[in-house]
Amino acid sequence: MYATWYSSAYEKKEANELNDKLISKFLSLTVHQFMAVMCLIFIILFSVSAAALAITSSQQKTLLKKAWGSFSNVTKRDVQKWGNCCGFENRNSTDHPSCKKVLIHMQ
Repeated sequence: MYATWYSSAYEKKEANELNDKLISKFLSLTVHQFMAVMCLIFIILFSVSAAALAITSSQQKTLLKKAWGSFSNVTKRDVQKWGNCCGFENRNSTDHPSCKKVLIHMQ
């Protein structure tokens, strides 16, 4: 739609107006799309926040205990090193296979 050769000033003005209309239509669609995406992100974040506030501490502990049981020994070892702990509920526990190695590494 961009013309480089115009036979008159009127055609140039008409072409510029057409270009302006096309650009403004494009920008208005982009703004609406951006706002739609932002609204979706807000709804998702709000839902996650509400769900986090709705869960009780006993439910959190149950959920974490199930997750801990499903981790591999390598993942458990990494979490224990990062958290400077050993096991899930007892810091001084050595019942987990990798706890002995973690305790030696922590000293």
